[in-house]
Amino acid sequence: MGNAVVHFEVMAQDRKKLTPFYTELFGWKVDTDNEIGYGVIAHSDNHSAGGVGIGGGIFGDMPAGQDGVTFYVEVDDVDATLQQAEKLGGKRLMGPSETGGPKFGHLLDPEGHWIGLFEKGSSGEPAPIDATAAPKGSPVVHFEVIGRDYQTLESFYGALFGWKPNADNPVGYGVIAREDNLTSRGIGIGGGLMALPAEMAATSSGHVTWYVEVPDVEATLSRAAALGGQRLHGPDTVPGGGPTLGQLADPEGHLIGVVQSGSL
Repeated sequence: MGNAVVHFEVMAQDRKKLTPFYTELFGWKVDTDNEIGYGVIAHSDNHSAGGVGIGGGIFGDMPAGQDGVTFYVEVDDVDATLQQAEKLGGKRLMGPSETGGPKFGHLLDPEGHWIGLFEKGSSGEPAPIDATAAPKGSPVVHFEVIGRDYQTLESFYGALFGWKPNADNPVGYGVIAREDNLTSRGIGIGGGLMALPAEMAATSSGHVTWYVEVPDVEATLSRAAALGGQRLHGPDTVPGGGPTLGQLADPEGHLIGVVQSGSL
């Protein structure tokens, strides 16, 4: 079993201005009643009808160039994982740290993508939700790392987190199955790794993001534009019977994916 992705995060330049975009678009409830003003999006408020989904947060205020989106992986030991990441060609950004909540750390992978870590037993993640409970906000159901070299990404994340991507599909997308990426509490989501097309790799370092499950990708992209975001592409259906997807930029330019319910 691989280490599970258990949390998503928006690192905002202006959290107070950015939060309404996400609450209006996805129905998330953001609670900042804590000592650091971290906007907590509860796991219990962010799950699909099948119980899939993770909690997250919106944090600010970050300087321009240090903002973005990321996800957090649950590990046994944050410091040991950061040391291992450095041995594998990554970089420790910070941690282990605690701010009245979970023990956490941040790293850069060998291509410079920013990933967070939570230490097992310190994150306060709830027990698995009741899958029969009515969904509230739109859930985050998939994570993604897109980079310049697939083999670099596959080797790094496979060695660090035990992920086993399967790229046997028409687009060469390295699928990380949810059933291989769960905590003992059943929390965690699936994801994927992929290399940029050759014509884009020279000018882009790729991205880290996550996908929100929505009833209608087209309606969500249109709504995002009306709220001050931007449609980047979609709706698109992945060749070979894959899901219907889209991507948008929030008002600060952070890339977010959306996937249509029932198509992933």
